[in-house]
Amino acid sequence: MAQRMQDVQSLYKQNEKLVALGTLAAGLAHEMNNPIAAIVRCSQDLSRILPQLAAYGVNPPQLTPSQQQAIAALYAEAAKQAPQSLLDPLAQSDREDALAHWLENHKISDPWQIVPILVSAGFDVPWLDRLAIQISPEQLPKVLHYFAAALNSKDLLKGIQTGTTRISELVTAIKDYSFMDQAPIQTLDIHQGLESTLTILSHRLKQGEITVQRDYDHNLSPIQAYGSELNQVWTYLIDNAIDALADHPTPMIKLRTCQEETHLLVEIADNGPGIPPVIQPRIFEAFFTTKAVGQGTGLGLDMTYRIVKKHGGDIYFTSSPGETRFYARLPMDIKLG
Repeated sequence: MAQRMQDVQSLYKQNEKLVALGTLAAGLAHEMNNPIAAIVRCSQDLSRILPQLAAYGVNPPQLTPSQQQAIAALYAEAAKQAPQSLLDPLAQSDREDALAHWLENHKISDPWQIVPILVSAGFDVPWLDRLAIQISPEQLPKVLHYFAAALNSKDLLKGIQTGTTRISELVTAIKDYSFMDQAPIQTLDIHQGLESTLTILSHRLKQGEITVQRDYDHNLSPIQAYGSELNQVWTYLIDNAIDALADHPTPMIKLRTCQEETHLLVEIADNGPGIPPVIQPRIFEAFFTTKAVGQGTGLGLDMTYRIVKKHGGDIYFTSSPGETRFYARLPMDIKLG
């Protein structure tokens, strides 16, 4: 019977890990989908714009050196103006209407295609007037369409760069979180583990519109620990805090680190409803859960307790309506086998 109980408990623990893994995988899939979709969209638009730039290179307007210098100076001047993102909606609309009217008066084809691009780059009517003085009416359409295509391609490349950077950050967070390709015991910065865990759980934090406050002691020394196991601790504690903040009007999670004599302290707090006093003594019991059937096995905090104890530390909490704080104390000099 004892052996069967151990086997059942082992299966439940494995199930708890699989449930956590599924939650993390779903969040990461959502987080990666956004930058991937942006990259696909930008690359498709860029493939449409590049032939326009190529056409300009094959048949450019004949500009004198003085005209080229004047246009370059006007371009630099426009770059210093307020971009569209810094304009209020009314000012943005007014500028777009003014530019569209100017382009129509100067017989520029398809003005609706280039007006948003010109406005977003800071171009205005006085700038267009000065440009029109420098070049002939025949040269003007081709120069403006080239400017629009060049500016648009620059923005699209920036979008691709932003998307790839975000994917790179997520991959780095996954490797940091799991300590992929590393030995089981590492010398680690506790803040790196907390930050990679926040990245992994960013989808849930965004869904709940949860504010995260950090109060880190960056003078803490690195510690020797089972990095992936400690990240499980932060995952369970932060994930439980997220659950506690469901439907809260101003949800907030606070992370704090400090040194207490020979120990490192990690505090994870939330401003949720608190843990009822009647169940507080059972929080770390195996198989005890207040979640609905199928939503939890009751082993998350039990595993958290065991991992912290494995590192020679201690975990405890305080809770009252409007505030719950979990504290994980770990020796600065952890003795691991």
